[in-house]
Amino acid sequence: MSLLLLRRPKGWFPRASIQVLGLVFLATVASVMAQTVQKHLRYNRTPSLPTGLYWLTRTHNTPKPGQYIAFCPPNTTWLQEARRRGYLGYGTCPGELGSMLKVVAAVPGDRVRIDHLGVWINNELWPQSRPLRYDEQGRPLPQQNPTSYIVPAAHFLALSRQLEAGFDGRYFGPVPVSKIEGLANRIAP
Repeated sequence: MSLLLLRRPKGWFPRASIQVLGLVFLATVASVMAQTVQKHLRYNRTPSLPTGLYWLTRTHNTPKPGQYIAFCPPNTTWLQEARRRGYLGYGTCPGELGSMLKVVAAVPGDRVRIDHLGVWINNELWPQSRPLRYDEQGRPLPQQNPTSYIVPAAHFLALSRQLEAGFDGRYFGPVPVSKIEGLANRIAP
């Protein structure tokens, strides 16, 4: 009995190998796309800004007043308490805080005054910005009393868009620009 050995042509791959390589390639592309979408896509369901999908684009400049931004809140004792109370979610920011979507209200050099009427920026009252003394469950909110400051270099003040009960910079103050994840552009309601 003789054995017949077949030689495979040079460069020939079994069909199964090509299929496996194709699947690995597609899985890699899908993984990269999922990471990109996860990094750049946000859904806002809060009344702080219009509800909908937002696409984040990175900025290397101080944002301008009126721009929507996503940022990591400062990892302070008060913001950890705010997370426990449900004002913001868990997330990937330092201290496992969830990122926030807000509007830029003040930038470096702007004068901010907070009093019983609300947040004044360069002597103009921000709509519906009166700090509340208590949340909906009767728990006290931090009070900055009447206070005035100038937004420092490389910082911004983020507020809710016309929302009196918003949890924003009226309670935690200016945030470093380095905490910005990106400018938020609404892409779908």
